Amino acid sequence: FFFQAEDGIRDVAVTGVQTCALPISVFRVPGVTATLLRGSSLVASDWSVFDMTPYAQVNPLTTNDDGRYAWNVPEGFWKVQFTRDGYETAFSDPVEVLPPQFEVHGSMVKSTAPVVTGRSNDGRGLTVSFDQPMRVESVRANAEVRLTNGAGAVVPGTWEPVVSGTDVSDGALLAKVMRFVPDAGLAASTTYWVRIGGDATDHTGRPMFGDDLGTATTPAAAFVPLTVNRFVDTRKGKAQLTPTAKARLGANRVLTVQATGIGGVPASGVDSVALLVSSAGPSKTGALTVYPCDATRPNAPNVAFAARQAAAVTITAKVSATGTVCIHSTASTDVLVDVSGYFPTAGGYTGINPARLLETRTTKTAPHTVDDLFWKTGKLAANSVTELPVAGRGGIPGDAPAVFVAVTTTGSKKAGELTVYPCGTDRPETPSLYYAKARTTTATALVALSTQVEHDGTLCIHTTQAVDLAVDVQGYTDPTALLAAVTASKLLDTLTTSTTTIDGNDWKGGKRKANSTYTLTVTGRGPTTTALSAVLRVTISAPTATGTLTVYPCGMTKPAATHLTYTKNQTLTTTIITPLGIGTDTGKICLFTTKPTHLKTELIGTLPA
Repeated sequence: FFFQAEDGIRDVAVTGVQTCALPISVFRVPGVTATLLRGSSLVASDWSVFDMTPYAQVNPLTTNDDGRYAWNVPEGFWKVQFTRDGYETAFSDPVEVLPPQFEVHGSMVKSTAPVVTGRSNDGRGLTVSFDQPMRVESVRANAEVRLTNGAGAVVPGTWEPVVSGTDVSDGALLAKVMRFVPDAGLAASTTYWVRIGGDATDHTGRPMFGDDLGTATTPAAAFVPLTVNRFVDTRKGKAQLTPTAKARLGANRVLTVQATGIGGVPASGVDSVALLVSSAGPSKTGALTVYPCDATRPNAPNVAFAARQAAAVTITAKVSATGTVCIHSTASTDVLVDVSGYFPTAGGYTGINPARLLETRTTKTAPHTVDDLFWKTGKLAANSVTELPVAGRGGIPGDAPAVFVAVTTTGSKKAGELTVYPCGTDRPETPSLYYAKARTTTATALVALSTQVEHDGTLCIHTTQAVDLAVDVQGYTDPTALLAAVTASKLLDTLTTSTTTIDGNDWKGGKRKANSTYTLTVTGRGPTTTALSAVLRVTISAPTATGTLTVYPCGMTKPAATHLTYTKNQTLTTTIITPLGIGTDTGKICLFTTKPTHLKTELIGTLPA
């Protein structure tokens, strides 16, 4: 709104008073001080000078040679005081300035029938978009999803509005986007047939112009989770799926395991398998090395064990052209192999023959690294950070976003912690591995590689104590992979002295009891909205006795496999790839412990299928 001394009109101009009957607007007075006043109403008596400084304007103003002045003012009640030497003080009439109107709408109704504008399938459900707000109940009553084509089996599930509103006339629920949530997960690389019946209506009640028929294909799975199956158990009388593993594995012997074509793993189209590999009752200190049988055994052991001590490590193992993996042991031991899923070929994850990228030991027998770089570099110092180039080494492409690595510590004089993370980022709160004095310990981790210019393609390793370290890479994700390494998000911590979880839930619950199951919600916390499987780092601490930990999707039978064997007062960490529960247990995992212990769980990776 402008106040303006224009054309000499009395309430917005300054004029000279004349006795002749000429129009007053003929005479304009320059050099007049115009002062803006604000009041509480048109008839107010509380007029006061208004500060225009917050509006980047000046008050008072001086009229120009044409007798004009102007302000932009907010809503309210205003008048102007005029003063000049030789003239009587004058005032304009009060003026009300109304607020600006921004919400002036009109109701536009399409003259054509509603149509479907898009369909998508993310593996957890189907999304259908319309060009008009649709009556939700009419879509629910007239929509269906079938396998492959109209003759396929109906897929059970529910239709839900993504963003909804309400019709102002009759209160009906409206939505332009509807999502079909199946009772069970959708199959990877599978085309689903979607029908929206012609009786589905828009917000005006206008039906569609006949049935809308279309398809939506589930993307290729990055990881296919399975009910955990024990493929190998060499202990006498124990059940196993692989009939060739009939006896204890001798020192410097190799066990060949058929990893495809059994236990839910298909005979073809498999790049790698997710394995929990355990040693049981070894005769002396040694190590297991897992590798594709058509490759040379690498200098990269997967599971380190001590005499008569059980050890277990989760790994991703590349399979050979015939679907086999080989397991070599340096000492006599029983071997257990549990399979929790597989990575399809071209699914975004590529396993490799394990390659050693770092070896700090300086002994004559220290294994070479894949390129003799970062070999015999010497024990890591306490509270040090080591930057390790990964991209471009050992078969890892330069643009790989993340890698699976195995880290092995040995020779420490004190118990300590090791943390692996992308260089140039904050070090996570929870370590990747806890190690004990004078013990060899191995753990795996899914780690994003740094993308910062000065650290591109590297990972950083922090240790709290002086220790020797070996780092072996097992595989990598490609830039378009649905498998994603994420910044560690703490989902569970039972310690009463711990820092909070990501959302304050599942925190400070106290030590778990013996033979108890903890139900933990994963989906919807951190970056897991669409995840069907998760990569988790699970830590046990302060157990009261020797026991085991098993992690599995809630709603399914607890498997025989154990992910971690712990002893009294130990602190241990393991990486687990697990599907999440579905149906009434959607997005949940169960953690079963046989003896009292504290539990901590962090999300470090997600997979949509």
